[in-house]
Amino acid sequence: MHRFVYRLKRVEAPWGDYGEILHHGISWNRGRVDGFIQLERTGPFIPPLTMPSTHHVVVVESLRRKIVDSGLRGYAFVPVVKARIVRLNWESWPPSAKPAKYPSGGEPENYVLRRKHHPASAEALGDLWELTAEVRVTTRPGTPYYMLAGDHQKDFFVEAERHHRLFVSPRAKQWLEETVSDCVAFDETPVA
Repeated sequence: MHRFVYRLKRVEAPWGDYGEILHHGISWNRGRVDGFIQLERTGPFIPPLTMPSTHHVVVVESLRRKIVDSGLRGYAFVPVVKARIVRLNWESWPPSAKPAKYPSGGEPENYVLRRKHHPASAEALGDLWELTAEVRVTTRPGTPYYMLAGDHQKDFFVEAERHHRLFVSPRAKQWLEETVSDCVAFDETPVA
């Protein structure tokens, strides 16, 4: 049994909240339809793993195939609906303390919400998948610990309470760090 699991969290993006929207996109604006995330983001570029909310993890098709081939266990993939993909090549902006261009109205989410859907950019993203798990972790009342429910030999766990955040085993953490190190960050969480 694992002594620790690791909560997958957003990697810090440049430019504060502006970079968060550009890097990760948005899944909180439209909610789910028939169980599927409705993603709104920029394109045609997308990092291999993004978190358009603190509890949604989106992976590109090439990373999905690598996870399938990895030997890791306990994950599931759910297709992502590309509800609004706007054309903006922010990844080519020079590195600096400020974004090269601010969105209309000044709010970070306006990079996406004040632009029209661009079908060619959406197509260029390819298939996108929500990475999730069926095995649950739950909090132990009165302690900072979590309890694993279900198969402890799995590598992916989803939080049963709060926002269904994704947790991974030490083995999955190491694999993700080796495979997509610039896309992942973790918090260590003890389990009972």
